[in-house]
Amino acid sequence: MTKYLALCSALLVAACSTTPLPAKRPLSDDHLQQLATTNVVTSENVQGVKAGWFQQDSSATTAQYGLIGALVSATMDGIANAGPASRARAISDEIATVIEPEELDRMLTAAIVKAKETDEMTTTVNYGEVSSIQKVLHSDPIDDSISVTTDYILSEDATTLKVIANVSYENKEIPYVTPFTFEDSVPKSEEEGPLYKNIFAYISDQQEIPPLTDEMKAELVEIVKASYRDEDGQLPTDGVAFKKLTRDLENAKDDKLSNSEASIFTAKKWTENEGEFLYRELAKAHDFIARYIIIDMNDTSIPSIEDEDVIVEELEDFRTITRAGGVVNAGSYVSTPGNYVGTVTFGNAQAVTKEAEDRLYELHKEARKAKKNNK
Repeated sequence: MTKYLALCSALLVAACSTTPLPAKRPLSDDHLQQLATTNVVTSENVQGVKAGWFQQDSSATTAQYGLIGALVSATMDGIANAGPASRARAISDEIATVIEPEELDRMLTAAIVKAKETDEMTTTVNYGEVSSIQKVLHSDPIDDSISVTTDYILSEDATTLKVIANVSYENKEIPYVTPFTFEDSVPKSEEEGPLYKNIFAYISDQQEIPPLTDEMKAELVEIVKASYRDEDGQLPTDGVAFKKLTRDLENAKDDKLSNSEASIFTAKKWTENEGEFLYRELAKAHDFIARYIIIDMNDTSIPSIEDEDVIVEELEDFRTITRAGGVVNAGSYVSTPGNYVGTVTFGNAQAVTKEAEDRLYELHKEARKAKKNNK
């Protein structure tokens, strides 16, 4: 099971600490009584469903050659990354045709409201009112509310959707005191911050990659050519663009599908029937997150990096929900499908739509202006 949980490790906040710490900061019994019914603030999504891809970076290899090495590295990486980057952008554009960031926000809010109204939520800490905030404009910690920030990423081969929720609770009137013990002094990261935090990961049911056919090869070749044609419909005949085109055509004509190439065919399945499969998986992800936030906040047990993975729930569709052990992951939750293949990767870069990029740029511009005016 640990190989499943490794999918989330790059996003875990605890991974940034020099001292290994669990992902979860638990509340105490006293905290539970003080919180009781607590409002929820979700972070408004801007990027939508992102497409993961692997970005090559050979700068470390060529650094010893100085400026010449840097120029060579940039050229090599540009050629290698052009195809995967453009295909990932195309996938994010395609997904955006069936679901926009605002709809992701609405679905998450609806799931939290649904959990709030469920009879099984007879716990000490419960959901209060639900609102949202744009964290780019309001970056200060949210006080006395459960903060929920979600991230949506398709795998490199577009077979799998990963939904990550980072959840925390902070209260200016209740100082944080670490529940963990340390052989030496308490790390600085454990001297402040939220009273509670944890991470919840949902791994979707997986799409199948179709077997490679001659028709698929021909389609790949045409897709590659289309991405390089200029306004007059002509292909490049020299320079860097020609080198990129030649490389991508060679890859398209071989007898294997790279993750990036496979994504061209699997991504289509997420948008079929107006995104039926996508919406179903998102609904399941949000329900899992909304339900387990409350379950976990009411669990005062202190996780340890020595803990083992524990399956806490097995669902009728063979999906399992696991509480993680081990360094970094300890205390976090992951929901995985019965057909999950643990070798799926989500890349080291994510593509978003041009609209999302522009929106983020404007938000950061507005935030910088507001910060300058407040000085």
